[in-house]
Amino acid sequence: FVEEVAAFIRQLGHVPVPAQGDAFGLDFAITHPGTGHFGLGIECDSHHHPVLASARAREIWRASVLAHSVKRIHRVSSRGWYHHRADEEQRLRAAVEQAMKP
Repeated sequence: FVEEVAAFIRQLGHVPVPAQGDAFGLDFAITHPGTGHFGLGIECDSHHHPVLASARAREIWRASVLAHSVKRIHRVSSRGWYHHRADEEQRLRAAVEQAMKP
């Protein structure tokens, strides 16, 4: 699933950078061409980091920490990807386009 999402991002003309180390559940990020910083972090479905077991940690604390290195975060749903792929691809395309604006 994660590789399919990465392949789709490549089709959009971007390079998905795989998450390394302690990425708080992100699978990869896309570098903004104008700034050279990560413009969009992408997570594919689940939160793997043990500290993210609580909703508060996932939805409040994590966003605050990641905001220092990744401007926006987009979640790709595996259920949406496999059952309504065109819709999920459109959501991802729109998130990438928005995040890559100058």
